[in-house]
Amino acid sequence: MWITRTTKTGAKNTAVQVVRREHQQTIIVKHIGTAHNSNELQILQKRAETFILENSGINPLFPELFGKEKQQTIIEVEQIISRLEVIKTNHTFTHTFLSFFYDYLGFASFKSNLLRDLVIMRIVEPCSKLRSLELLKEYFSINYGRTNMHKKLSEMVKQKETLEKIAVLYAKNHLDLIFQLSSMTLQHCILNHSGKIGMNLENLDFQKIINLTNRK
Repeated sequence: MWITRTTKTGAKNTAVQVVRREHQQTIIVKHIGTAHNSNELQILQKRAETFILENSGINPLFPELFGKEKQQTIIEVEQIISRLEVIKTNHTFTHTFLSFFYDYLGFASFKSNLLRDLVIMRIVEPCSKLRSLELLKEYFSINYGRTNMHKKLSEMVKQKETLEKIAVLYAKNHLDLIFQLSSMTLQHCILNHSGKIGMNLENLDFQKIINLTNRK
């Protein structure tokens, strides 16, 4: 990345340079000139930024401030930024990132935004469901009423087997070796506990398995 650098000369003037960092060293790309007063410094800084814009091959983050039609110096931009006020921020990227993996695991077929958002909150900040509702609103501007949440959760409980099958299907398709090892471990655990296997992994109650494993 090219940036503008100013440095004092032996005659106490100000040299303006375009530099870049490479292997922890500062390399001078171009010496723009030496300023003897503040007016000259501002002109040279603007020339340096124009040089970066036209030669670095990197588009500016804010083209309306640094674009070719309207170029401003760093000082002018800092003055603009200092007048900005942040009213509210949302962690949109976090929600988008985790939603991608939620969908990738296959749970998008369940078609429940509430389940997805509660799962995301469980990762971001594990807490009660009521607290999750507050944080969803604070972090992502997503609103669910308590009554609506409890109603939908009661409906989700009836679909427990569907969700379990989605998880098992993903494991079969993408985690074949891990799935087989887990299956063997679970079957071994069940065999030791009950004296027989006689159970299909797809029909296992996950909570019973967890309780069974903890007792072992």
